[in-house]
Amino acid sequence: MREEVADFADMNFNEELTLVRDTTATVIPAGEEQVLVAGTRAIISQALGGTVTIRTDSGLFRLSSKDWDALGVAPD
Repeated sequence: MREEVADFADMNFNEELTLVRDTTATVIPAGEEQVLVAGTRAIISQALGGTVTIRTDSGLFRLSSKDWDALGVAPD
């Protein structure tokens, strides 16, 4: 787990992160919500506006800025 909380702008895309808490994410492209559990490995693949797209072993998901802390990332 990441112990530091970094600014999103400082994140390295394609860096593997581990979710530090359960969080609700939107499945891409279906648009359905799904809970991703703490411990899920995720890679940030894109950031647009107030959302981040992450890639997990289960597929692509969109996280809103209010949930960036689940990745150990604080919103700007």
